[in-house]
Amino acid sequence: MIYRVRHATTYLYGETVALSHHQTRLCPRETGNQTLIRHQYAIEPGTPVTSRHTDYFGNEVMFFSLQSPHSKFVIEADSWVDVAPLRAPSTMLSPAWEEVRDAVTPELTEFVLASPMMRLSAEFRAYGEPTFTPGRPLLDAAFELSSRIHKEFQYLPKSTKVDTPPETALRERKGVCQDFAHVFLATVRSLGLPARYVSGYIPSGKDTQGAEASHAWVEVYCASAGWVGLDPTNNRWALDQHIVLAWGRDYSDVPPVKGVMLGGGDHLVQVAVAVHPDENPYQHGGVFLN
Repeated sequence: MIYRVRHATTYLYGETVALSHHQTRLCPRETGNQTLIRHQYAIEPGTPVTSRHTDYFGNEVMFFSLQSPHSKFVIEADSWVDVAPLRAPSTMLSPAWEEVRDAVTPELTEFVLASPMMRLSAEFRAYGEPTFTPGRPLLDAAFELSSRIHKEFQYLPKSTKVDTPPETALRERKGVCQDFAHVFLATVRSLGLPARYVSGYIPSGKDTQGAEASHAWVEVYCASAGWVGLDPTNNRWALDQHIVLAWGRDYSDVPPVKGVMLGGGDHLVQVAVAVHPDENPYQHGGVFLN
């Protein structure tokens, strides 16, 4: 399936901004079942200074510097991605979670430790222990934990902020996809298991949450199966309807757009995302990154 993803971020400033710098992670990754066909962007105002690089985790980063006065900043990213079908994993055939915990290699250590937005604690360990019982297959336990978060937490937009700690979401049992992902990560890492944060997109649907903006889910490492994706917000495996933008230890490693500015006063940020099938990715014009 070829998907077209349109992601528009608008900053509206209360006062004129003299200078602003913005960093984005809006270019979908290449993965085992995901191929980037085309990526383009448009920026308002004017033509900013730009550069690009690949970060530590392999995510593509674009940098924009607007060096003339402006009261509005808009970046629109347009991507076409070919996503191949994926099967849900066989949960009962996965190794016991303790085996995975005890076999963590040095390159996985950073996904087991605390990270900038996440502390490991007895509180999270206690939340996970009823599910991660002795000898239980890792993926069977991981899916149950994801389902528990989906059932026990209320999906409530604007109930948390981008810097809300996962401890708050755990205690209040509410939040958005970022919070659900952080609670999952803090729980399994507190049990010694490697897991990472994934940002991306999902098509909208009747029972789908998180499609109105960039979405977040998790991947847990499972020995020979590698990284396996779960979506606690929607109580499902992250398979061929999940379009991957970037991954890291937590949200702080992969924000789709962030920036600093000189001036501007209070400002409003508006985000709009649309994902839909598109079998003719080359019929549209635009500014190309690749």
